[in-house]
Amino acid sequence: MQVIILDAVNAGGRAVTIVHAVFSAIDIFYIPYGVFYFVNKQYFKCTIMNTCDELSWENYMGTEFATMFFAMILQIPIFAALLVIVDIVKDGGKFSDALNLILVKIVEHTAYVIAHYKRRASLKCTHFIPTEKTHSSYCRGDSYHGIPASNEYWPTSSRR
Repeated sequence: MQVIILDAVNAGGRAVTIVHAVFSAIDIFYIPYGVFYFVNKQYFKCTIMNTCDELSWENYMGTEFATMFFAMILQIPIFAALLVIVDIVKDGGKFSDALNLILVKIVEHTAYVIAHYKRRASLKCTHFIPTEKTHSSYCRGDSYHGIPASNEYWPTSSRR
């Protein structure tokens, strides 16, 4: 509501953008109404005020929509962490235990991702097998992509 009022009284584009960014980041219920307001605002600007020749997808890709998109992406891990904290505290655990669990999981996942990419970078590919679906090749011995690392799937000669 504050964004609509600030926008209606022409309080300045900067104030509207700041209030919009703050509400998008902290209030999950603001985003659907913000989308509705800014879509209608852009439609009216384009059709009634004739500010564009043809209403297209590019007209809706302004800073208002990018702000809401990034706010939604940011809210996913924040609210997931809050749910874990609330669940642990509800079951009788301490708040510090919940934070410790979340931080340990983040560190473990980060270490797993780094180790996975280091392993993938260190593979020396001498034998390849083309796949029928993607027509690309996978390295021999790499069963990560669902291709078993047995001899019956590998060609006898190497491709380079």
